[in-house]
Amino acid sequence: MTDQEIIKRKIELKQQTVYLILQEIDELQSKLKNDPFGRETVMAVNERKDEPWRDDRINRVIGYISAIRDDILYKVSHLRDHEGYLTVIWCKLPTKLEMEIVTYAWGCSPVGDGCGMMNVEHRIVMQ
Repeated sequence: MTDQEIIKRKIELKQQTVYLILQEIDELQSKLKNDPFGRETVMAVNERKDEPWRDDRINRVIGYISAIRDDILYKVSHLRDHEGYLTVIWCKLPTKLEMEIVTYAWGCSPVGDGCGMMNVEHRIVMQ
């Protein structure tokens, strides 16, 4: 092989490598868009800025759920605290156990209003 042929072959190999890397990046980006593990999940919704303690309470609930099973949070789109009621918006179909864990985090832990587990509404809004 001549020097010219060697250089051409190296260029071809580098181009193939770059192509494979770009293809892998595309696949990973696609997973980020389609896989809930890759998106930002669980937004604490507090419409009243004069009640910052609600954000703290939601963040404690998120932490509590994470400590038990953090994969649950990837199915949750939003958590909303309104006057002691927690609304959970699910973007993926939850199991009964997953809903119970979220309910427990709100009602049985010291983060809820102490009103118990009856103050949790689960809404399933699958995309």
